[in-house]
Amino acid sequence: MTTTGPAEYVRGASGGSEQQVQEFLALGMVCHLIASMGADEVSAPWTRTLSAGIRHS
Repeated sequence: MTTTGPAEYVRGASGGSEQQVQEFLALGMVCHLIASMGADEVSAPWTRTLSAGIRHS
């Protein structure tokens, strides 16, 4: 059985390079972490570093 992982799906759908796909998936993981922890609601140096430049609406 052949399975296609998220990186292969994103690369095929976007035509992005391996680096672009890696950055896209990594940013998505950081966004998920921030949202699931509520880190965007905490004022601390580590949360500001983690969420710098990321906005959730």
